Amino acid sequence: MKRKFEFDILSGKYLAGKRVPTILQFKGLYNVGESTAYKVLDSLVDDGILIKKHGVGYFLKPYITDKLMQSHVIDIKKQINEAINHARHIGLKNEDILDLFIETLNLN
Repeated sequence: MKRKFEFDILSGKYLAGKRVPTILQFKGLYNVGESTAYKVLDSLVDDGILIKKHGVGYFLKPYITDKLMQSHVIDIKKQINEAINHARHIGLKNEDILDLFIETLNLN
């Protein structure tokens, strides 16, 4: 759920410095309960992505998309490293692994 909201931020659905959905709107948009909505939004406050203004709502920090993008790039690198380690563990060589990545890129 948190990642889906982050993807929406990165896609430009929510603008830096502007208010994001209220708890009630978030519940409807992401089909979650109230406690989940609070947890996701408060988690993003803890991560430094959102600002919580009591009685007003949650706002996307200005210039935060670069930080958020870097967080996702780090996750992707970890996943790629796990895939490479898995491939090496089953005996694939670097050339075979590279071919797999190229094939996968061409399929998408």
